Amino acid sequence: MSDTYISVDNIATQHIGTDHLAINNGFFRRLLTLLALKTTARLYHYDGPCIPISKNLIVKTGPFVHLTEGATMQFVATNTSIPVPRVHCSFVHRNRAYIVMDRIQGVSLAEAYKTLSDEDRNRIFAQLRSMFQDLRKLSAPPDVGVQSCVGGSLRDGRIPRCKPRFGPFDTIQAFHIWLRDGLHPGEHPDRENDDGWEDIKKMVAKQDGPWPPPVFTHGDLNPFNIMVRGNKVVGIIDWEFSGWYPYYWEYTAAWYGSLTRQAWQEVLSKFLDAYPDELEMEITRQRCISHVGFGNTISSAFKYLPAAVFFATYSLANVSILVQSSCDDFGHPGAAPPVWVALDDGRVAEDTDEPLLIFNFGDYDACEQVGGAFHIRDVDFLVDPALDWVVLDVVTHTRNLRAVFALWAD
Repeated sequence: MSDTYISVDNIATQHIGTDHLAINNGFFRRLLTLLALKTTARLYHYDGPCIPISKNLIVKTGPFVHLTEGATMQFVATNTSIPVPRVHCSFVHRNRAYIVMDRIQGVSLAEAYKTLSDEDRNRIFAQLRSMFQDLRKLSAPPDVGVQSCVGGSLRDGRIPRCKPRFGPFDTIQAFHIWLRDGLHPGEHPDRENDDGWEDIKKMVAKQDGPWPPPVFTHGDLNPFNIMVRGNKVVGIIDWEFSGWYPYYWEYTAAWYGSLTRQAWQEVLSKFLDAYPDELEMEITRQRCISHVGFGNTISSAFKYLPAAVFFATYSLANVSILVQSSCDDFGHPGAAPPVWVALDDGRVAEDTDEPLLIFNFGDYDACEQVGGAFHIRDVDFLVDPALDWVVLDVVTHTRNLRAVFALWAD
């Protein structure tokens, strides 16, 4: 590991050297898995990288799925009481990982939430607090920095330079330096009078200061990854973003992963320790972006965005495809499909093998009807033919849709 880490596109090489992470990967298990994906999987509906192949089994596969996730679920099952899917088999075939695991018999908390009483919700929160206190009891091996449970690279689709994996890092400080793209305020004396520069210096001082050992972290705790039956938590799923991280990461990652779910943000402290100072540090870091889109690093094209603009920007900045277009490019009136906003951890699916879970913020049947406000927190997304369009190409399991938006903030 190195304190200076350069992000590279490692999609083609991410599975090299991971053979030791495979689980029960005998020839017949691999053959039966691949055969089931061609046959019995057709009997089930799915939306995402997890494909049912029977009533009790699913296969998780896709361009960003990694054997580390299977190893993580085994690690958590062995060392905690947290209910996680049992992994039956995992392997790499033609540079793509496959993880065969139990299909949790329940529904997501997101689906069940509106039907639960306050008493049932509080029981679920109490179970979650107990589970994550159990996770926090895990002690990191000596001299561990920020890394996966097997000492390797990590994934977090909310980080734009995650391609698709990053790290590991020897120290928490090295991780912080990478997160802020090597920004050191002392190297930019010309920015002393910039708005928010004092916040930047405060953030860097905290990031570069002393930190306790990392804690094991799920990294993507949202209501879609919590499975329940009635008022009982029966599974915590999707350990793709997990690893050894700074103690605040679970809370801030869950908070940022729910920018469009403010009600969820408000209940996080019922089962996770809240870290308001560290959250403010993360808000400062996330606001250190040049503009909506890609192509500029923090240190080379720095701009400190106002808070109102930031929250809208964050939801759009990490998409895989961000192009300028016009209403004419969207389709002819009457022929355009419904308009959806589709954000999955800040990114748009890149191929049909890993479709998105769609969040519907607007539904319109014709191009001339595409107009109005889409409210996220305190910011409005306004669609108006007089403005330039921001077009997000969205891939679902059935067809290609487009979401057309223009960003407007006072």
